[in-house]
Parts: sequence; C-alpha cells; structure tokens
Amino acid sequence: MISFPCPDCSGAIQHDSSLAGCTVACPHCGGSLLMPPAACSLDADIGIDPQAGVLDRAAGILARHQRRRSRVPGLWTALLICVILLAVYLAAWLIVRGIADPGGKKSADDRRWGASAEAYETAQRLVAQHLVSPTSARFPSFCEATITRDDTYRWHVSTYLDAQNRFGVMIRGQWIAVVQKQEDGTWSLDSLSIDGRPIVE
Repeated sequence: MISFPCPDCSGAIQHDSSLAGCTVACPHCGGSLLMPPAACSLDADIGIDPQAGVLDRAAGILARHQRRRSRVPGLWTALLICVILLAVYLAAWLIVRGIADPGGKKSADDRRWGASAEAYETAQRLVAQHLVSPTSARFPSFCEATITRDDTYRWHVSTYLDAQNRFGVMIRGQWIAVVQKQEDGTWSLDSLSIDGRPIVE
C-alpha cells in the first residue's frame, strides 16, 4: 500500500503499490497526479521524497506552488468578465434610455414648461416655418445645440442649420430662437434671428 499527501489539496491518499508510477485522480480534489514508487516515503507536509536531493525537493515545492497559483488567475478572469458584462449592460441601458427619453424623467416644471429636448424639437419646427425652403432644412443633433431656460421659463435655443436659399443652394446659418410653452400646452416663438438678422421680434 502506498500512502502520501496530494500535492494540490494535501489530502491523504492511499493506493495499492501495484499502481506505482501510474496516473490517478485524487479522491479529494479530483486532480491528476503521478503515483510515487512504492519504495518512496513521502514527506507529509510537502509531498516530496525526503530521500531526494536538495534541488529535487526545491523543484517539487516550486511545482506545487505553481499548481496552486494557477487556480487563482481563473477566478480573476471570471470576475473580470462579469465586471465587463455588467459595464456593457449598463452602457446599453443608458443608451436605450437616452434614445427613448432624451430629456430624462419629467419633473413638474418639465411637464408645465417643457423639457430641453421638447424645446429643441419645437424650436426646429417653428424655425423651419420661416425659411424659404422648410422641407430642405437640416438641423444638427440635440447634443450640438445650446439650450438654456431663463427666469421667465423661456427656452433659448442656439445652433446651426443647413437649408436651401431662394436659388436652391444649400447654405449654413447660425440661428437663435426663444420659445415658450403656454398654459394650454402649445408653444410660441418669441424671437428668432438667423446669422444675426432678426426674423421674429
């Protein structure tokens, strides 16, 4: 009978001496290990033949520690994958939420006076009505506009637009509009200037 500790989990292992030199599975951790020769008496703490030379014992100890350390990167890898998946899910949720509701959850003021996204969309529509070719108007995205609300709850929207002039040529102009939501839910265009030229005063 051969008795020795598992080099991975240190569990006590006993096998028939006829299995000396064969590869067996540890009954405790399931790790594969090579059965030592029947004549060897293994150290109970480190699983190394005490009759082996100093270099052999050192090599055995190093190999054991490397096997134990090899299990740790697997845990860190799994944890890193979980963190990455969570970050991707959160980013996707924020993107979808932003597309569905660019202005975010509406407060009482937003419901009464409108949100910034609603003000920008309304300003585009009202500005287009004062162009030579409204259907040709191309406005930038919400993120490219400067939108503020003053103390009187009027929205000031400033950005650019591309539209055809009376000759059919696409030109770019800077515009500033002041819009306000009324009590009945409609919007009014209080003022509009394009390239510094007043259109609505």
